[in-house]
Amino acid sequence: MQDESDAFYSEDEEKDSLEEDVSDCLQQEAAEVEQQGSIEVEVYNEDGFGEHFAQEVNKNIQGVKAVVKKTLPNGDLLVKMSGTKDDLENAFAFYVGKEDYSMLSREDKEDFASRLVFDDGDTLAEADYREAVAHCLDPIGVHASTANLAD
Repeated sequence: MQDESDAFYSEDEEKDSLEEDVSDCLQQEAAEVEQQGSIEVEVYNEDGFGEHFAQEVNKNIQGVKAVVKKTLPNGDLLVKMSGTKDDLENAFAFYVGKEDYSMLSREDKEDFASRLVFDDGDTLAEADYREAVAHCLDPIGVHASTANLAD
C-alpha cells in the first residue's frame, strides 16, 4: 500500500513540473494573433492631396479604413489608418510609395513598427510578446491574461 501512494504522489509531482519547454509555443502564438490596430501618418496636403490619399487607401487597400483625423498646424493632414497588422503593412507601403511591404527599407519597417498601436493600446513589440507568453502559460495551469502580464 505504501508503494502505491508513493507512486501516486510522484506522478503528481511530474505533472506539476514547471520545466515545460514553451519556446515553440511562443513562435506559434505570435503568428496566430491577428488583432485590429491603427497607424497615423502625416500627409502633405497641397491641392487637397491628403484627402485624395485617404480615399485612395480606402479604395486600393482591402481591409484598411483611412480617415482624416485632423489638420496639422502646417496644413498637412493626420490620417489614421485602421485594420489588421498585415493590411496596415500594405497601407504603410502604399504611403511610402512602394508596392509591397517587403520592399521597404529596414528604417521604414522600424518606422511602421513604432507607429502601429493595437486597439487595446499595445504596441507591436508588447502585444506579440505578452500575448504569446499568456497563451504558453495555459498548458501548465497558469491562466494569465495579457492584462495581468502588463503589470
